[in-house]
Amino acid sequence: MHGDDTTYEDSVHLARSETISTVSTNATAPNLPGPGRNVGRLTAYLGTRLEQSMTLRFGRRSSLNPEVISSQDSTIQLGRIESNASVSTTATAPNLPGAGRTVGLLLDNLGAHMESFVNELALRQGIGPQAVAREIRRLLGHERTTIFQRHAEASLQLNEKEERALKKRCKRLLKYARNTVSTTQYEALDEIISLTIEDPHTRVLLAKQDLSHYLAHKYNEPYLKLMTSRALDSVENERVHNLWSGVLQGRLSRYTGEIMLQNITESGFDVDGIMKADTMHRGHDLARFLRSLEEDNMVAYLRALKTTLSLAIQTRPSWQHDI
Repeated sequence: MHGDDTTYEDSVHLARSETISTVSTNATAPNLPGPGRNVGRLTAYLGTRLEQSMTLRFGRRSSLNPEVISSQDSTIQLGRIESNASVSTTATAPNLPGAGRTVGLLLDNLGAHMESFVNELALRQGIGPQAVAREIRRLLGHERTTIFQRHAEASLQLNEKEERALKKRCKRLLKYARNTVSTTQYEALDEIISLTIEDPHTRVLLAKQDLSHYLAHKYNEPYLKLMTSRALDSVENERVHNLWSGVLQGRLSRYTGEIMLQNITESGFDVDGIMKADTMHRGHDLARFLRSLEEDNMVAYLRALKTTLSLAIQTRPSWQHDI
């Protein structure tokens, strides 16, 4: 009996201890990044509408029942307080360390292949910015002319049906620039810049559209705002257009005199150094003219122009005789 008492007294006493959760108290707040975000937003919206409907119905009943009115007045009024998300915005980023990392990489790879397949299918069906731009180039006969010939032609002869089709596709391309998918926006803006460089007639058609609506700064992403500004300037800034159009014709009109096109398309030509005085013939005049324009955009335009010209020269070695 004594041995039993000793064993009991020497035993370890267990007690319940309250633990503190490491999960943030707002982990279930609405509109947090992560899986099921859209479903959560939908159910939150439906819940809010249901709450409003029930409140409205109860208000109608209380207006007819005095007892309900007195009971309602004595209750505490509750209000909704929106909480801020403490979960990092990278919580659903790919290739994060943790459970399911390999499966996540596999799904990302499958998703990328599926996206590529869907984009290729859309391009074949004539859907998307690249397909619309390709149709514009076809209607303008880019396969039969060079970039130099298109800039040398004073006007383009189009019948009423062709002009209407071009206007429709230009408007569609501008609509893609306002798409909610960032990848589609980037493709549309890039095609707009490329078309204005490749063909002056496309620039004229795009300039007739409501650019303040289609190329407005709708989102705050820095690179998207930069691309939108470049696309807008490439259409509206006629001085910039005249500059590269003059370069394509082998001259820069009265600003710099004759400048050989080969100088710009040479592989060693430094586009960023175009602002320097010793870059090309009469460099002082060119530098002065460029400084009167927007320098950052100008350098970007000329860099894109150099790429376009280099490709054109590679595919057509006898370009010098065609101008």
